[in-house]
Amino acid sequence: MGQEEWTGEQEKKYEEICERFMHIQVYFMSFKQAMSGLKADKPKMYFCVVMGCLLIFAWLGSLVDNLFLTYFLVTILCLLPGLRHHGIIQKYLRGIWFVLKRLIFGKPKKEPKKAD
Repeated sequence: MGQEEWTGEQEKKYEEICERFMHIQVYFMSFKQAMSGLKADKPKMYFCVVMGCLLIFAWLGSLVDNLFLTYFLVTILCLLPGLRHHGIIQKYLRGIWFVLKRLIFGKPKKEPKKAD
């Protein structure tokens, strides 16, 4: 494709795609950093989380046929942009993250009010 055929709209779409890839990279790096922090601070909790995830994946893999599992994952990947666009993923992930944060780090401590 030559420069003459490249339009501003195509440039904008290209930049949006690049931006999405950067968001995915930042997400995975922050996830890796959080797991590394959990491993350093609370190794027993890290072990339980990792083993729990592995057990769940092994259990699901034994229950569900591989072809259906592949179909399900491809369908989810195809629906992902629309779910993200409508904010459905952010809504549910925010709730799950809040629950996990409370389970792992405990309830936030409230500071006592100071009397003036």
